[in-house]
Amino acid sequence: MRKLPDFERFLLPKQYPELRDAARSGPVVVLSASQYGCDALIIAPPLELHHVRLDKLIYEHAHSLTRGSLCGAGQPATS
Repeated sequence: MRKLPDFERFLLPKQYPELRDAARSGPVVVLSASQYGCDALIIAPPLELHHVRLDKLIYEHAHSLTRGSLCGAGQPATS
């Protein structure tokens, strides 16, 4: 798939230059959650990078929120 034109980064994380460009019109928030901790990186105009440690967010809760958002609003998450 990645050998096709314009699909070189298919399903790969966005690179910083892409996030930086997106932040020109408003903040971009990247959440990172693992069993070791949860953090957020905020890229805000005028291109400032902020790190926020999310001490009260646990991985299991973040994971369940992600599953729920993939199912759509108002739809229960399923395993």
